[in-house]
Parts: sequence; structure tokens; C-alpha cells
Amino acid sequence: MLKRKLALGVICGFTLSGLVACGGGGGSSEPASQGNSTTPAPAPIPTPEPSATNTVKFSAGTYVRENQGTISEAVVVDDTMYYVSFETDGTMWSRVDKVKDYVVADKIVDAPAVYQLADQTMVNSGQFDATLTINSDKVISSMTGLALSMGNSFFLNGNRFNPVENITDLSKLNGQWISSDFRSVQIDGNTTFSAVDANNCQISGTLSAKSNGVFAATLTYSSCDKAGSYEGVLWSYNFNDVTYLKWFGLDNGNKAVSASLDTVASEQEQLALSGKLNTAFYANTTGKILFTKSNKVYYSGGNNGGKYFFEYQTPVDVTTLKATGQGITWPVKTAVKASLKLMVPKLTGQAVEGEITYDTDLSESFFNLQPVPKQSLLSSVTGNWGELSIADNGSLSGKLLDCTVVSGTVSGYENSIADIALELTSCDGAGSYSGVVTAQDLEKDRLMLFVHLNNNTDVSVGIISGGLDRTN
Repeated sequence: MLKRKLALGVICGFTLSGLVACGGGGGSSEPASQGNSTTPAPAPIPTPEPSATNTVKFSAGTYVRENQGTISEAVVVDDTMYYVSFETDGTMWSRVDKVKDYVVADKIVDAPAVYQLADQTMVNSGQFDATLTINSDKVISSMTGLALSMGNSFFLNGNRFNPVENITDLSKLNGQWISSDFRSVQIDGNTTFSAVDANNCQISGTLSAKSNGVFAATLTYSSCDKAGSYEGVLWSYNFNDVTYLKWFGLDNGNKAVSASLDTVASEQEQLALSGKLNTAFYANTTGKILFTKSNKVYYSGGNNGGKYFFEYQTPVDVTTLKATGQGITWPVKTAVKASLKLMVPKLTGQAVEGEITYDTDLSESFFNLQPVPKQSLLSSVTGNWGELSIADNGSLSGKLLDCTVVSGTVSGYENSIADIALELTSCDGAGSYSGVVTAQDLEKDRLMLFVHLNNNTDVSVGIISGGLDRTN
């Protein structure tokens, strides 16, 4: 099981005015792809010219890199390498045949490739390069610097692609896939594949197991505009507590088919199924955080944004969530009524972005708030957090800022995020508050309590939002 932790930087405390003091943190802002708009003319699959014999063993395998919610993969089967990136606007792919012939000094150098960008229909030719990390057995243990030259432009995915352990018994996962794009997916005996997509496209095929849990796939699509025969690859693995099933294939004319399913409902899928978003905690390295639980959304803009609380009704369009609420603006601390427009992620693990508009027609935006991995969140917030104590039964005592906690409870855990309600006194922000709370195991064994509280009986009363270090 791979484990990812998201460091949010130093969080210094709370303010009743709605400003949480958060320091910046590390992290990469590298985009998943980059290049200019120059598009070469389409070309047939090039015939590679073999280079000198090398000793690198190209075993079948899957190499994964996650960046800003987008998962990209390099999949090797036989002597062919596929690069596949499932993105919001489509699938970006590349295929390199006889890839081993282009390995020179632990690098793939100028390997002829065919490719298609996610937002285009044209298949083009280019050259593929990558740097390989080779272990003592001459087997590839990771890849970096994946680059695809496209004439005057290029596609680059520079960070490390690490191997994952593919699932070999695919039939045991039947019935677990959640996807609005497919009505059914069935794999029998790890050799026979069948599926029906949302447009009633009938898919059948045969699978041939290769090493390391990769399957060569021969697929037939019928009763749809994708009708035809395709040769490619199918693979399945677990990443960040989500199990994925993916396939990719090409016909003789380089027409592609692809799919990505998983065992967790994406935000759009969950909204369509239940009328509510998943219970989740989002954050970025600048201190901005966002919670979703029940029909509520809580947002804190860190040092450079306001603090808001929203409620929503089941939307007609699950791609965009509209909610109404209230908050405190930044940098001028003004209590306002506000509305939220949240772009609902289509893919599991994707970042969220949105815009908050005040009743004064001013607005602030947020983007690239990543879902915090569930495995980094603690199952309970019990403990001492600064001067605030949370008992095993969920009762609260102590102080929060300069306020005395008269009473309070933590209850209703879901995905490690709980409801919190408390009464504060002996301070300017005295009153009754409710909201959400979670605790995260940050890097370097640091534990942090994140809480967002609001008093929605009076918009003039501040919102409390921020983080506290654990003191025991």
C-alpha cells in the first residue's frame, strides 16, 4: 500500500475574526503537462531502427505518478510501452513499440512514438524520452523525465513514476466498480472480459496475463460509434486507498478506446447518487482548507482569504455546485452573505476549485485544493490540542483562544471527519458554535487538529477556523 502525506505548512493558531494564521509549505506546483499549441501533422506508426543491444530487462509493469489529482501511468507489456493519462477533458496517450531498442545508458532516447492529446482527435507522431532507474537485476525500478517531442512543442511529465503492485485476481473485484460511465463490468477467470457502457456500447474481449499483473487485452466494441477491434493492455492496482481498473487499446488506424474505473465514487458520481458530496477534507500548501460534510461546505482562505460556511440543495447539474451562506471577508474583515460556485471534480482524487461571491458583488477564488488522503487522517480527535481537551467520549473542555469552553461535543465521525458543537464564554466571541473537525498525521510525525466553526445565527459573529498542534 502506498501512502501519501500532504504537508500543509505551519499553522499558528486561530482568530475569532475569521483569519487563521497559516505559514506556507513545500510542494510542487508543476502542471501535469505543458507545451505550446503547435500540432504536427498526423503520421502512421513509425518503424523503429534497432540500436545496439542493451541489458535492461523490460518486464511487464505499471508505473504511476499522481500530480494535482491527475494520475498518469506508464504501462509496459511485451516490448511495447504505453503512456496513459486520464484527464478531465479526455485521455492523453502515447505508444512506443520495440522500446527496448532505444535504451542507451539507462535512458530511453528518441524512441519513435505515436500519441494523441486529451483534447484532440488527431493522432500524431513524435519521439519519446525518459530516464530510467535500474536495479541490480537490470530491471527498471522507476522512471523520470518522461518527455514526448512533438515537432516544435513537447509534452513533459518530469517527476518520478514509481512501480505499483498490480492486482492479479481481477474476478474477485466484480461488482465493486463505481462509474457513471458504465452499466456493468465483468471479468471471469481473468481471461474473459465483458462490459456495457452508459451509451449501451457492448464490449467483449480476452485477456492474457503477463508478468507483474499486467494483462494484454484484445477487445471488441459493438453497437456504438467505437465499433471495432482493439489491441492493448488492461491493469488494476490500489493507490491511496482506491482500487483502479483501467484499459487502453488501439485499432489498426490508431483509433483509441480507454476507460478508468475505481471503487470510490467521485464527487460528481456521489452527488448524482445521493444528492450530497463525499465527506472530505481538502487543503493546499498555502494554508487554504475546505471541508464537505452532509449538505454543507466550509472554506478557510488561510492568510490570504476569507472564512465562509455554505449549505446547498441537490443540484440538477452535478458538474457545478451552487450554495448560499455567509462569511467574513479578507483583507477587510466584513461580515457578509455569500454564494459559492464549486466546480465538482469528475475524477476520483481530483482537486477542487471554486468562486465565492459576496452580496457586495465582490468575489474571491480558490483552486488546486487537493483531497487529503484518508490514511493520513486520524480515526479520532481525542487528545489535548493547545488548551483545548477532547475526551474519549467526545466531550470538550479547556480554552479556545481567549474563550472558555463551557460545554461541547464531538460526534458523528465519517471518513475521519466529525461534527463539533461547543459553547464559548468569557470572551468577545462568546456564543454557540458548530462545524467540523479532523486531525491529520503530518510529515515528521506531527499531529494537527483542523477545525472550522461557525455561528450561523448571527452573521456578525466571527468564524473560527484553523489548526492546533497536539500537545500530548
